[in-house]
Amino acid sequence: MKTRDRIIHAALALFNERGEPNVTTNHIAADLAISPGNLYYHFRNKEQIIHSIFDLYATDLQVSFQPRSEAETTESLLSYLDAVFLLMWRYRFFYANLLISYVVIPNYSLNILKHRRNFAVTSQY
Repeated sequence: MKTRDRIIHAALALFNERGEPNVTTNHIAADLAISPGNLYYHFRNKEQIIHSIFDLYATDLQVSFQPRSEAETTESLLSYLDAVFLLMWRYRFFYANLLISYVVIPNYSLNILKHRRNFAVTSQY
């Protein structure tokens, strides 16, 4: 796995475990046993890492949740809901900090809205 991808996945795990406000870029670098300089080579700051995680989330949403047929069964609907909750769990730090994201990081909030609009166009759910 490339260093950039390792950083994204390690940051996601740390954000979910400790909460995004409690994790610094130095924590991420230490978790990966890389220098902070190596991390900064790939990402200028923590906000860029968060944007990359959100892009990964948006991709997972688009891949996992394609429009379904009209003839839904209860079993397929339950499978769909299980998949939704599993994906929400994988990216749970976004939900824990949703209010903070909208109030404190305005550019981040605009990115969320952009991705939501893109997803709304490609999915019936």
